Amino acid sequence: MPSLPAKPYFSCMNPPTGYFDLEVEEAMTTASVSRSVLLKDDDDQYVFYDSDGFVWNSRLERPALNRGFWSRMATNFYNPSQQVDVKWTRVRQYSFEELRAAYIQALERDDDILTQFAEREELKALVEKVTDFAGLVTFYNWSCLGEGFHNSESDEE
Repeated sequence: MPSLPAKPYFSCMNPPTGYFDLEVEEAMTTASVSRSVLLKDDDDQYVFYDSDGFVWNSRLERPALNRGFWSRMATNFYNPSQQVDVKWTRVRQYSFEELRAAYIQALERDDDILTQFAEREELKALVEKVTDFAGLVTFYNWSCLGEGFHNSESDEE
C-alpha cells in the first residue's frame, strides 16, 4: 500500500471553508513547524483527495511537550520552529462526486481566492460539468492560475 498520496492531489479543510488547493509536489514527510502549532491538536482539519481515488489524512508526529498554560503563553514571546515527521494515512476511497461537492462547498465559502477571476455561480455551474479528476485539475488550473483553458473562437484567430 502506498504511504503517500498520489500526485497531484487536492487539499481542503474539514469542515469545509473557502480553502481548496491543488498540490503537485510530492507530499511532505517532514515539516518545519512552530511550537504553537505543535501545541494545537488540529491536524484533522485537512482532507486530501489523491489522483488514485483515495482520501488521506496527515498528522504531525509531535514530540513530548509541556502543554500547560505557561508553556502556551510563552509561545507569544518565544515560538521556535523545529522539524517533525508527517505521518500520512490512507483513509478510504472516494467517488468523484464527493470531490466535486467539496470543491463546490469551498466555492460557496470562498472569500475571493477561488472566485477572484470569475463569479461564484459561474464557477459552480462549470464545476458541475466536470466529470473526472483530470478535468477538475484542468479546471482548477484555469480558474485559479489562468492555465490550460482554450476558447475555440479565439484559437481560430
